[in-house]
Amino acid sequence: VQLAGEAGDICTKQGRYEPAIEWYDKGLLYISSGSTVYGDILYAKADAVFQLGRYEETLELLTEFEGKLSEHSKANNALLFSGDIHRTLAERKGGETHLEAALNAYSIIVSQHLEGADVDLVKVALLEKARSEKNLGRMNEALDDFRKIQTYYPDTSYEVEAVLEIGDYDFLAKRYEEAVGQFD
Repeated sequence: VQLAGEAGDICTKQGRYEPAIEWYDKGLLYISSGSTVYGDILYAKADAVFQLGRYEETLELLTEFEGKLSEHSKANNALLFSGDIHRTLAERKGGETHLEAALNAYSIIVSQHLEGADVDLVKVALLEKARSEKNLGRMNEALDDFRKIQTYYPDTSYEVEAVLEIGDYDFLAKRYEEAVGQFD
C-alpha cells in the first residue's frame, strides 16, 4: 500500500496523472477506508484527478473523504479544496448551487477553526466565504466577514484583500469618501 502511494506521488510530481491515479487505486484496494494512510492516498488521488480537469469526479472523491475521514489531518484541506472547486464550477457554469456549496464548505472551516485547522487555512476560508457571499448578493454578510479579516488578521495579505473588497463595494455604491478611506 505504501509503495503504491509513493509510486502515485512520484507520477504526480512528474505530471503523469493517469498513472498516478492507477497507483493510488491499487493502494486504496488493500487498506481500511478509515485509516490515515487511506485518507492520504484518497486526497492525493483527488488532487491528481483535479489536475486532469475532472472536477465533478474530484468532488465525488472529496465527498467520500469528508464522509469517511472527518477526523483526518487533511479534513479541512479537503473542505477548502471542495469549496474552491465549487467556486470554479460556479464561475464556469454559472448558477447558485455551486456557490452555495462553496459557501457551505468555507463556513464549516471558519466555524470549526478552533478544532485544529491551521490558521492560514481559516484565513483563506474566511476570505473565500466573504467572496462567495458577495457573489450571491449577500453584501451585509460579506462586509461583516471582510471586516472580521481586518480585525482578526491585521497586517496580512488577507487584510489587504479584504480592504480592497470593501473599498470596491464602497466605490460601486458611490460612497467615494468611504472607498478612499479604506486605503488610509
